[in-house]
Amino acid sequence: MKLLQESKSDKLPSVKGSFFRCLTPQPNAKNTSHPMKHTTISAVLGAILYTGSASAATLSFDGTTDQDIVDASNWTTDALPTTGTHTGVVGTGQNVTFTNRSLYDDGSTGLGMTITFEGTSTLKNGQNAAVRLGSAVYTFNDSSSFSNFGANSSADNLIIGYNGEGATINWNTVGALVGISNFELGQDGTSFFNQNGGSVSVENNFDLTDGVYTLSAGDLSIPGLVIAVNGALDFTTNSTGLVTSSSTVDFASLINSGQITINGSSATVADFTITDTTLALAVPEPSSTALLGLGGLALVLRRRK
Repeated sequence: MKLLQESKSDKLPSVKGSFFRCLTPQPNAKNTSHPMKHTTISAVLGAILYTGSASAATLSFDGTTDQDIVDASNWTTDALPTTGTHTGVVGTGQNVTFTNRSLYDDGSTGLGMTITFEGTSTLKNGQNAAVRLGSAVYTFNDSSSFSNFGANSSADNLIIGYNGEGATINWNTVGALVGISNFELGQDGTSFFNQNGGSVSVENNFDLTDGVYTLSAGDLSIPGLVIAVNGALDFTTNSTGLVTSSSTVDFASLINSGQITINGSSATVADFTITDTTLALAVPEPSSTALLGLGGLALVLRRRK
């Protein structure tokens, strides 16, 4: 089931610069390219941001006022870690939240942020409203975690890619992403989610609209799977990740149509272990050559006795 687009009137006033507009797909623009080609755009964007921010500082969350990451007074130097300007670090043991769900760059707030969560730190949505990420890079390391307000209503959504701006979440933690009612990757901006461990749980809808969800390790629990023409579920070559759905999914059709891939390339059904509700990369059986080699080694060792 496709998530309902949020009303444009629900957005904050937007005065975007031409920089992000030229590097991200614009709303209603026709885009028929494969989602993996957008990685080139991400690479160019990252290079430009890096070379253009030689004076960028790494800001630490110190919680001077409270635990709100959108309050500049809670960061060292009293500045937000706005993407392309600064980067932010939330240290272990910090339990932070946000009181503004519109975490994207509207041209004035600077809420499109780059933040790394370390150790046992936690991020929690502090209001019963959809989270909207744009021009953002959130990286979760170690055992850090993220919980939305709760998965009890259609408002508890996680939208990655908003306001014509892409966003990226790097899930490098053994922790959990929970409390998500509806998950949409790339609603309005090509986006990426890279899961390298831990667990991600979604209750009602899981849509890959424009961008790539890469699964290298960990558990992905979903209610079903909708992949649009510009979306993809990608397994890395040696992925140990497991997808579990609470309803039947025609994984074979999605593989044959090129919407489920391996390392960004087309795959076959034989490359996976599939049931009606689970999907994982197949564990390759030993080749006949390898078996003959082991047999020969055993014979040599036996003769030496």
